[in-house]
Amino acid sequence: MEIVGYWRALVLLLALSVGCFGVGDGVEEEKAGVTMDAGGESLSGSTAVGASDLYSNREGRHIQEGILRAVRSGHWVTAAQLASGLCKKMGLTYRVHFEQQCPSKLMKWAITQAWGTQDNNNDNNWKKVNAGRVKGSIEAVDALLEECQQRLEEDRSNETKTAMERLYEMSPCDLSALEAVLTAEWMLAFGKASYPLGQRKVVRGLRRYSREELLAEGGVEKVMEGGPFVLTGGLGLGGSGATSDVTSGGGELLSRIAEAARRGAERRGRGIPEAEFYPRGLQSFEEHNDVRRMVQLEEGVGKLRGEDVDFGAYMHWYMHEGEWADILKELWGDGEGEGGWFDLFPDSEKWTGKCFEGDALKRAEFYHNLRWYGMYAGTPGVGMYAHKDRHATSSFQVQLAGTKRWRLCNPRGGLGDEAMYSKFKVHADGLARTANLGRGGGSGGGKPFDVDYEQRPLFRLADCIEDEAVEGEFVYYPADWWHQTWTVGEGEDGVEEGLSLSLSALVVDSYSWRAVRDSLAWECDMVELGRVETWSKEMCKVFRECVFEEWNHMMG
Repeated sequence: MEIVGYWRALVLLLALSVGCFGVGDGVEEEKAGVTMDAGGESLSGSTAVGASDLYSNREGRHIQEGILRAVRSGHWVTAAQLASGLCKKMGLTYRVHFEQQCPSKLMKWAITQAWGTQDNNNDNNWKKVNAGRVKGSIEAVDALLEECQQRLEEDRSNETKTAMERLYEMSPCDLSALEAVLTAEWMLAFGKASYPLGQRKVVRGLRRYSREELLAEGGVEKVMEGGPFVLTGGLGLGGSGATSDVTSGGGELLSRIAEAARRGAERRGRGIPEAEFYPRGLQSFEEHNDVRRMVQLEEGVGKLRGEDVDFGAYMHWYMHEGEWADILKELWGDGEGEGGWFDLFPDSEKWTGKCFEGDALKRAEFYHNLRWYGMYAGTPGVGMYAHKDRHATSSFQVQLAGTKRWRLCNPRGGLGDEAMYSKFKVHADGLARTANLGRGGGSGGGKPFDVDYEQRPLFRLADCIEDEAVEGEFVYYPADWWHQTWTVGEGEDGVEEGLSLSLSALVVDSYSWRAVRDSLAWECDMVELGRVETWSKEMCKVFRECVFEEWNHMMG
């Protein structure tokens, strides 16, 4: 973006901060040493900017006064569209500079100028006077959403667009206008209300099935079509340890797993497995690489069980196929769960056994690079930021000990997942897959699931489910669903929870296989171009000549 666009943004935001608009006629021709945060990047330096380059008295003030008049008269759609237009004139596009909150700040300014805020009004009087305004702002949101749906349908019917073009496009909706009017609705109706009160859709619990109920519904793959669900009924832990140790909060169970992994490594002549250790958890994506430490699995277990454990410590162990088999045998003997729980889910051996037959190295590369099997262990009060899995796989997690809170959000909401969830953190696969939604948590004392609506107004349109998984429950979520987790520190009976411990396995099923295929094919294209090194060329050949064909045959 050109320098002038940043100066326009700076002038507007400075004006908003002091409660007035208009740059004035005496704009200095020379500006120096200015630094401004724009979309996560800082711009500093000096440049010559003339008064004619800025939206000052004439055009800018005219639009700003129009926003204020529209707000006062209750024409919310008009006000939102004017705010959106002004932000765009200043060069603040939603995709690149959404963190500037330009349309939201304009709307807050207009509402404050017109009627003040709830903070400086009697609460009951504010609600009484605002009743009509709230009704109008809600209707305006619905009107913009209806218009948005029409645009989305037109866009989806455009057969000339390629899949990659759609991937990199923003929503055809006017997201800036929606952001502005949602801010007005939230400000008038809810004040400082937090999640879930501020959501436009009701947060509901996950569907729950026993094994018998699931089979009566047509089996796990039939139930998968309806979205996330929970399998209940207990795990029947036993194996070589003879008893479940959940009464100890998972600590002894975790030690058993580490010991089984050590024995397996010795048997195969391999080194002791390494795990990712996060001393403060993973509440934000920015912390992910900064705080991650690789530790031997047994060392990580010792840290989690130690009296001086770091606050919110979290450990991820991604294992290969043999290690996964060792753990299942340790916990369930040869039964893999009471009643064969794991057999309910699609078995990757049906196609890996054929495509990787006799090639242990390729099998290892496949499972390791995809992080197909994993174990997650954390102290109470630790969690992971909202994200969706990289290769569009489905997944299930079995909760071995402790209680884990889940937030699962549908990626097929009205605006597309980029608008509502993502902060446009773009990774090697070209997809935005992470979102810092909340006000923090952990040692900061915040509520990890409490969404910051002021910074994320569009998230109020997200279709999310929040629930808790307790010991003995499986959580399944489909491909591309956003998910965020938090280990509960205190149970319903007031008893402090111990370690949270869960196993996870990815799934390629009838719901997800096409998306996984497209993701892997795209990565292999990048491998051929020399842009990424996630896979060997030989592995990409196996994907194209066998794996994709097997998926199409089995699930197409």
